[in-house]
Amino acid sequence: MSGPARTGAPAVALRDRGQRRRLEILDAALRIMARDGLRAVSHRAVAAEAGVPLAATTYYFSDLEDLITEAFLHWSESQLRVVGAFHVAALDVVRQLGERHVGRPGLIAALADTASDYVVDQVLNHRPDRVLEFAFLHEAARLPRLRAAVRERQLQDRRFLEQFHAAAGSPDPALDAQISFSLLLGLEKAALLADPHALDRDSVREVLVHYLRNALGGNRPD
Repeated sequence: MSGPARTGAPAVALRDRGQRRRLEILDAALRIMARDGLRAVSHRAVAAEAGVPLAATTYYFSDLEDLITEAFLHWSESQLRVVGAFHVAALDVVRQLGERHVGRPGLIAALADTASDYVVDQVLNHRPDRVLEFAFLHEAARLPRLRAAVRERQLQDRRFLEQFHAAAGSPDPALDAQISFSLLLGLEKAALLADPHALDRDSVREVLVHYLRNALGGNRPD
């Protein structure tokens, strides 16, 4: 009984060390991307940033597209908590106001507050992640494997938005999910390009209110 356990322990330790090194390489790649852009990524640059031999990066990642795609997937996992919290907050607004029988204008105002707070918080307090997001989107246009990974991540976001719009009473949740996804992405990009010290939450909210009135029928009587 004890013999096999001793034999397996070194293999487990080796596997764990390999996984740690792989994650160190991915974290180093993300630091380079955030600091210098995706075009600055090379096996040599990442190895130097991670403090590992050059051979380690080519061992774990066959080419740069593989490295960049895996870095995106690793980064995406780190974003799930933040994005998930926004999803929960948005659905909570719909549920709580529905239980209180608040009319459409009140629902729209509350949702616009939640979404505009989210956009502004992402740009001000999670700016490196938002810069990375748009860098990945840009690079995905020319890298097929990265493009497939980005599409899958976006599909997950749109599925939530479809669920949200259905709960909010949208007449066409799938279409509104596509539109709201593009709208939020556009608002984040515009906010990133604005002066951080002059970021106007009210302007973001105004756009969201206008959209939600059309999407959820806020101008019709309840």
